[in-house]
Amino acid sequence: MVSKGVKPNSSSYDAIIHGYGNVGDIELATKVLKSMLEDGHVSPSSRIYYSLIRSMVKEGEFDLALETCREIIKRRWVPPFEAMEGLVRGLVCISKVEEAKEVVEKTKKMLKGPAMDSWGKIEAALSL
Repeated sequence: MVSKGVKPNSSSYDAIIHGYGNVGDIELATKVLKSMLEDGHVSPSSRIYYSLIRSMVKEGEFDLALETCREIIKRRWVPPFEAMEGLVRGLVCISKVEEAKEVVEKTKKMLKGPAMDSWGKIEAALSL
């Protein structure tokens, strides 16, 4: 697109990142996000980060997912529950319990209503 003089929009980046994530190519997906951040054509949306974290968790890339989660929280977006559940469980499995607790606590601060109950169930199941 850029070589043809067309500035990519958020949906273009989202489609590319989502596509790479779906086929398990986390490396290329993160490169596209970095390129997006560097070229400044458009700011990434929460949807792009949510897609990326889901793919990372699915592929077992828990350290990368943790970094992405921290960026999501820094931006004050509420991460998708199913991806966060997978991330917390994955962190516990790779003996990163303190990081799992950090994720749970920071996410809980942004939640309201029934979502709080769901997080309580995760904490209870993982003995956090």
